[in-house]
Formats: sequence, structure tokens, C-alpha cells
Amino acid sequence: MENYTLDHDIFLVCMQATSFPNGVQHAFEKLLKTDPSFANRALYGISRGSNNGIVYWAAVEEAYRGEGYTLGLEQYTVKKGVYASEKLTNISGNEMRIGRTFEKLLQHPALDPLGECVERYTGADEVVCMVRLKE
Repeated sequence: MENYTLDHDIFLVCMQATSFPNGVQHAFEKLLKTDPSFANRALYGISRGSNNGIVYWAAVEEAYRGEGYTLGLEQYTVKKGVYASEKLTNISGNEMRIGRTFEKLLQHPALDPLGECVERYTGADEVVCMVRLKE
């Protein structure tokens, strides 16, 4: 686990999964079909707990401010700040490692209780898992 500083907000276009974890793949597929340019952008996964379990959004970085509204999709902002993070490689077929990594990251003593779990897909088979820390 290492700290990662995000020096600017990241604005995302999102599609909420109908369920977690089963609806995650479908949410990404549906999001990527919305606009062909999405396939060439950085992919993210955003999740947070709720009274009904985990809520998950498949997301891509906005090309311009308000793009999500233009397309009738949700928008989300990953706030700048310091995040506890861990990079995972060779995740295909081993997606359960992502959940276990977040379980570990969520134990950080400086965890921002209002933050979310952020997955930033940095390559075809790697992801950076991040949780925001208190300022």
C-alpha cells in the first residue's frame, strides 16, 4: 500500500450497474456502446456502500465538462487529494483480488469516511485501487 496524490479533480461520465458484482461487466459494456470515443479513454470503477449493499458505477473520463449530461448519463467527480492505493497486475480471471485489496485499503486509519473506492484501469490487465484519505 502506498499513498498517491491526485493533484486535480477527475470528471467522469458514468453508468450505474444494476447489481454488484454481477452487473459490473454489463455496465461497462453498456457504457462503452454509448459513444465509440469512450473506448479510447481512461476507464474507472467507482463504488460505495449503501443500506442495500454496494453501489457501483462504470465510468470514463469526460472529454469536456458536462458531457455526461449531454448524453443523458450520470456524472461523477473523483476529488483531488491523497489516496491510499495499490496497483494490481494480471487481474483477468482474478477479479476477486480487487475486492480483497479494497478490504485492506478500507482499514487505513486515515480513511475519509465520505470517500469512495476508486478503480483506475491503467492497462489491459492492470488496475490501481484507491481510497481517499482525510485531509
